[in-house]
Amino acid sequence: MFTHSKRYSKDPLKVANQLATFHKCHVIQHHEHHLGMTWNDQKEYLIVNNGGLFDAEQFSYVQHNISSRPRMVNGFTLMLDGYPTVFGPEPFTNWDKWK
Repeated sequence: MFTHSKRYSKDPLKVANQLATFHKCHVIQHHEHHLGMTWNDQKEYLIVNNGGLFDAEQFSYVQHNISSRPRMVNGFTLMLDGYPTVFGPEPFTNWDKWK
């Protein structure tokens, strides 16, 4: 499942974990602007927080609102032959290996 759910959690992968467990499938979750990949709690389905391709400095609601939400993280997921690879800023991804 690729989704941009309306749900949000400041805890990375929490919404993706809930969706995978409920819908019984692998999940790539957008919206939260977290970045990460792991198994759901039952170790049955792969879950991904996809980050986003954005410049957070350009979002006035991010710059001008005081919030307990974590900092947004850039990232994206490349699907190749049905397998996800998650890319993000150093040290999440060693970009020298991808030049």
